[in-house]
Amino acid sequence: MYFFQIIRWKNLLMIALLQALIAYHLIPLFNASRQLSDFQFVVVVLATLFITAAGYIINDLHDVPIDRINRPEKTWIPRYLSTKNAFILYMLLTGIGLALALFLSVRLDNYWNVLLFIIPIILLYLYAIYLQKILLVGNILVSLLIVYSLFILMILEKQMDTQESLVQVVLVLGSFAFLLNFAREIVKDTQDRIGDAANGVRSIPIRYGMKGSVRFVEILVGITIFLVVFLAVYLFNTQLALSLYLITGVLSGLFLFLSQLHKAKKETDFDKLSTLLKLLMFVGIIAVLFIKPF
Repeated sequence: MYFFQIIRWKNLLMIALLQALIAYHLIPLFNASRQLSDFQFVVVVLATLFITAAGYIINDLHDVPIDRINRPEKTWIPRYLSTKNAFILYMLLTGIGLALALFLSVRLDNYWNVLLFIIPIILLYLYAIYLQKILLVGNILVSLLIVYSLFILMILEKQMDTQESLVQVVLVLGSFAFLLNFAREIVKDTQDRIGDAANGVRSIPIRYGMKGSVRFVEILVGITIFLVVFLAVYLFNTQLALSLYLITGVLSGLFLFLSQLHKAKKETDFDKLSTLLKLLMFVGIIAVLFIKPF
């Protein structure tokens, strides 16, 4: 059971849900023909999840000094697994992900496809050892990789050049996921500011303080609200159900988050805000089920 906590199973489930909604809902919705079989789709999802889970492990491995300060009760290295065994687990999960990617490339008769999976492996490793310490760079990278997982599927399904409307919908969905995950990264940095400061990490809370961190999150959520309002108004006549869902479900949730953000003072408050943002991402993702063909 603890293994599932280590690999952040909720985050992995979110990625799998996004990819499933694209393959089994959005692509058929736009009358596009799928290029991947069900089996090949499962291989794509598994490769993505194994590589992502490995990324969490290598990050935890390099964050041990930070986590001992920020959350000593949740540090699993070396309490449950030695540093050596944690690295072996990272290599094992990465190897399985790469093997699945290579198998898929062979089945699709295109060996260049494996590069789509090698890129995030390299970036996640660089994030763990170096990039997360650079102001905003690590936050942006992690948030972009979620969007990247969507476009891996779009590329393999060969929808990028033929389905402009579908690409636009996925781009909007990816933008929503990027903005909320970016905000969540800043919220998490606010929780971790003490340990980060002691280990040379440059983050928004360390550089600009608590007020600066809250203001930055407000800006990101404000941009998200603008995006949701624009879509709700723009699509009101043609996508009524979607517009109403965006207003009642997504928009109300974003305003609730802002009201709680202004009250946050303790680490436990920011932990709840992080959970709320993850819930809002799920609520926003479900919005695609209300889309009618354009």
